[in-house]
Amino acid sequence: MLWDKIIGQEHAVEILKQSVHAKRVSSAYLFFGPKGVGKGTTAEVVAKAVNCPYQGCDSCHVCVRINKKNYPDVKEISADGSFIKIGQIREIIKEVSLSVFEAQYRVYILKEVEKMKAEAANAFLKILEEPSQNTIFILTTNAIDSLHSTIVSRCQLIRFNLLSPQNEEKILREKGMSQEESSFLTNISAGRPGKAIEYKEKEAGKYLSMIQGYMEEILKSKNKIRIFSFAEEAKKYSADIEIILDIIIWIIPDFFSANTGNRARNEVLKVKSQIARNINLQLGLEVMLFRLVDINAIQ
Repeated sequence: MLWDKIIGQEHAVEILKQSVHAKRVSSAYLFFGPKGVGKGTTAEVVAKAVNCPYQGCDSCHVCVRINKKNYPDVKEISADGSFIKIGQIREIIKEVSLSVFEAQYRVYILKEVEKMKAEAANAFLKILEEPSQNTIFILTTNAIDSLHSTIVSRCQLIRFNLLSPQNEEKILREKGMSQEESSFLTNISAGRPGKAIEYKEKEAGKYLSMIQGYMEEILKSKNKIRIFSFAEEAKKYSADIEIILDIIIWIIPDFFSANTGNRARNEVLKVKSQIARNINLQLGLEVMLFRLVDINAIQ
């Protein structure tokens, strides 16, 4: 069954499945939770389930066309550049005033709505306040706290959680990855299979030996000069800095005790959050590593 494709989000699936079967779907859902845990996949499943003659067979002409992004009444909207813009919302406003083409429900999947500019958010709010018949909006976000509170209040909230290692590895193995590769990617992506797949595409494993070597020199050999070398080299791979930091988080137990490991992990997480605010990457890494050295020294 189509719903079985969603692994590790049993609570969300049960709520949505019951709504579809009872034909009591909401006009707007907000799927919230960490990036890469299945929010987008689940939104596509809902779009198929409400339009499929068999409530989600994944093989009929409706499901096949939705899979191929070739179904006129199911549309995905994501950021145009860095933001979801007013022009994209105006296009939705124009479309919802028209009759559906052939579906039971017109479905709009708006991904990462935290990227919606203020003007676009205000225009979209008006759509939610006056829902159109047979139209469903599914919003996804990795940062619910940053959303306009009125938009949140107009949606049915569905929480998505990090997956267990077992469930994440199951997903990756089903995608044809080897035991070794799926285990490594599960470890560094920490419950986010979508992120693991992204990391595979970026060949995350190529950074492992480099990072282990630097950490050995910096934390075990106490060679603080290598902090500057590491920060400079990591800066060259700024597009993959999240991978590098996630690998550091994974190998923290190799260098820190149970008592100091959480403090060390928090220092890395702090840099991850600062990167989103466009800090000086090289300086941020240097400060992080000096703090890791200090924490390592008190074990």
